Amino acid sequence: MNKNKHYLISDASRQVQVEAHVLRYWEDELGMEIHRNSLGHRCYTAQDIQIFLGIRELKKKGLHLKAIRELMPKLVQATAEIKAFPAEAAETAKEKPD
Repeated sequence: MNKNKHYLISDASRQVQVEAHVLRYWEDELGMEIHRNSLGHRCYTAQDIQIFLGIRELKKKGLHLKAIRELMPKLVQATAEIKAFPAEAAETAKEKPD
């Protein structure tokens, strides 16, 4: 998944393995703000998709959206840290002598 690429809802739903209407429902219920292009179509980032994957896993574990809503700040934080990890790891690896 390219971190600078934007995905339409059909691509995002395929990656998350849920129907497009489920993504729209989760957005509404969880107060997610998804960017839209000039035509008004949703444009998902790699981080958005990672958040949706996290939501899907929490749903599989039996959590309701009300509970997930409370966890959203932590989920967003975790996905941001995952997104930043490869860059940080590469910098750390450069600093260590062989």
